[in-house]
Amino acid sequence: MGNVINRKKNPNELKSCLICWEKISTREWVECVICNIVLHKLCEKKYRGEKGYCECPHCRRIGTIGTVCCSTEWPL
Repeated sequence: MGNVINRKKNPNELKSCLICWEKISTREWVECVICNIVLHKLCEKKYRGEKGYCECPHCRRIGTIGTVCCSTEWPL
């Protein structure tokens, strides 16, 4: 997983992980650049397993999962 997504996000916006459905309240998540779903980094790592590549569990595209870098300033 080598993609880095840098976009403005509301830090108060809590989303749910697509795999475990728990709220993601920290900055420890990854996101699909195609369908914008979010996952905990640990959930994505478990989902990926021994595949050696990342695949979105929603849209099934390969290489679209990336680490999210959020700006602390909201709104822009």
